Amino acid sequence: MRKTGLWNRLRSVNERELNLLSEEIIHHRVSLYIWSKILYAEEIGDALGLPFSRKHTIGDKRSKSPILVFTDNFWILDSKLDAKRPFKDHIQSLINIISSYEKGLNEIRSSCGFQCTCISEGKSLPMTTFDSDLLLNLGRLGFSLDLDLYVFPDE
Repeated sequence: MRKTGLWNRLRSVNERELNLLSEEIIHHRVSLYIWSKILYAEEIGDALGLPFSRKHTIGDKRSKSPILVFTDNFWILDSKLDAKRPFKDHIQSLINIISSYEKGLNEIRSSCGFQCTCISEGKSLPMTTFDSDLLLNLGRLGFSLDLDLYVFPDE
């Protein structure tokens, strides 16, 4: 029983710290990316039975520079949660959505790559912890995890 009380106090402290940190976070963006040289985003969406939020096609510009172009087709599903919510909430939300389409994922697995991308932009680094169940569920679905943390301190 003591362990539970201590755990609840620690969790409460971590949630307070997370709330303080989230006030400094400008933006959290989490997306699932499925890419292929063979399948277009529309074909990936058809195989899954799930439309994309965004897409890129081979040859699309990656930036304002005409030199950088996409070399794969991308089907992208963006989290719809508030940008200040922690990564784990965004990831769990996306897992809840994509899990219903696991049969389609298995059908395209040999032709595609799978990645969950988490991007954070803020004044400081966010506290970033993922519990093992979350990571296991991502891995079970075939998704790797990419973290991009950008810090823009006050000038």
